[in-house]
Amino acid sequence: MTSFLKFVYIMVLFLSLFLIATDVKAFLKCDSDLDCPPKMCYSHLSFVPLCVDNHCDCIQWKFKNNIPKAFP
Repeated sequence: MTSFLKFVYIMVLFLSLFLIATDVKAFLKCDSDLDCPPKMCYSHLSFVPLCVDNHCDCIQWKFKNNIPKAFP
């Protein structure tokens, strides 16, 4: 009986942590590409932050020399 209660308590604990962790607003809201911070994409030089579906996302450009002038 006690092992079953321990199992139930552990499941409640892990499920509550999962629900709390998934409720994080990880995306930055934006209206245009200029609303996204320029230094948001650190992973590679060919990634540029762009506004996609009203949130900032790192998009890879095919040509490194074709980066818009709005981003330094």
